Amino acid sequence: MIITRKEAVCMYFSQECTDENYEKFSKKIEDFGVDVGGMDICYLEDPRKPVVVSLVRILADPYQYKRYITNSLVSSTIESVKEKPELTTELQVVKFINYVYLPDVQLNELAYKEMNINMKDIFNTVNMYTDIMINRSVQSFSTWCQKKGILLFNAPMNRKRQKTSSVRLRRVYVLKQEYLDNLAESIINYIPEFQKHINNLKEKGYSIVGYARKSEGKETDKTRYRLLERMVDCLKSRSLVNMVFVSPCCSSSSPLTSRDLKGKSIALEKIAGVHGNTQDLINYLDTTDDNVCLVIVDYSGLSTNVNDLKQFVSNHKKLKKIIIDQLPFKHETKVINREIILEDPSVLSIFNCRTNTNQRSKDI
Repeated sequence: MIITRKEAVCMYFSQECTDENYEKFSKKIEDFGVDVGGMDICYLEDPRKPVVVSLVRILADPYQYKRYITNSLVSSTIESVKEKPELTTELQVVKFINYVYLPDVQLNELAYKEMNINMKDIFNTVNMYTDIMINRSVQSFSTWCQKKGILLFNAPMNRKRQKTSSVRLRRVYVLKQEYLDNLAESIINYIPEFQKHINNLKEKGYSIVGYARKSEGKETDKTRYRLLERMVDCLKSRSLVNMVFVSPCCSSSSPLTSRDLKGKSIALEKIAGVHGNTQDLINYLDTTDDNVCLVIVDYSGLSTNVNDLKQFVSNHKKLKKIIIDQLPFKHETKVINREIILEDPSVLSIFNCRTNTNQRSKDI
């Protein structure tokens, strides 16, 4: 969902979204920040719930205080084209397409325009922001989009007759061109801002702890060690964890406190960079004086047993945050705070989600 800064400002003050109201209430936000070095509108999780926060806090942690997309007028000069932000991974491209072309919109979002569009138009727009597709044909690009589950394929399709052929068109909502640069930049900056947030937590005294698990399977011990070691490396390189605990062989639904009770049945010393198993993690949570942020790769990387997970969080008071790293699959992360879990355990329902298997050892 894309909500512009203009919409957010008017929404915050419960006013109709007009140019006049936007200018009036943007000035009001400026006035709020006169004595604190400036303020701006942003959001924490839901863009439909804007908040006004000091610029100092926003700039210090742009991952937590997310700013709204703004109008960046596109210049037609060749020089400006070269300066366009460049998407460098397929995941970034998927994210970009899924934001730019929507089969439907919510709240009559003003950033979008309903129109008929063909794959050639989409292909040309994407190639303005990446070189990844430069060697593909339009047909090859279309096939790639289908394999990636691009959302616009949920939109109805019709054919338009031309002189010598017919063109397939889809009726979709397209993000207006003046917002494309800003969107691409926000996607590119996502991981650096996430890592800046992790470092901010460290500065506040948090211990950033990773956890990885491997399900029972038929692979050899050597393969199991290798896959677990890759998960550990990903947690360290992407999420900057200080230490990592692993469960070498358990199901995603098994109670956390029952895991690895038989000791180190698989020699953990064969997995580089590991600080212990699940029982060692539990002992650490029980004895540390630091607030702990637990980082996992995907929801099933911790547990799909929602009731057990709620009890686990409740039992360990130093466990303050859980971060779910889905960067290799969706270019996303999610932070769930302890207070929210205890107040509304239903937030953990997202862990009951194992309908398919994501490769947790996968790098970006």
